[in-house]
Amino acid sequence: MVQILILLILSIVLAALVIFLIVCYGDYRRLQEENDDYDRLFKDQFRLHSDSLETYEAMMREAGHYWKDSEEPEK
Repeated sequence: MVQILILLILSIVLAALVIFLIVCYGDYRRLQEENDDYDRLFKDQFRLHSDSLETYEAMMREAGHYWKDSEEPEK
């Protein structure tokens, strides 16, 4: 009788552990999906800022050429 009671208690604990792990895994998957969305957003933002910086550098380079050409003495 004691052995059956011990097996019943262990079964209940095991079932509770399985349910807990399933709930935790569901939360983990949801957080992983949110993290993937944020990761994609940050990569897009990084690409956008990189393109903006490259454009700004090109504008500054052209402005430098303009100022360099305008400062040369006329011959």
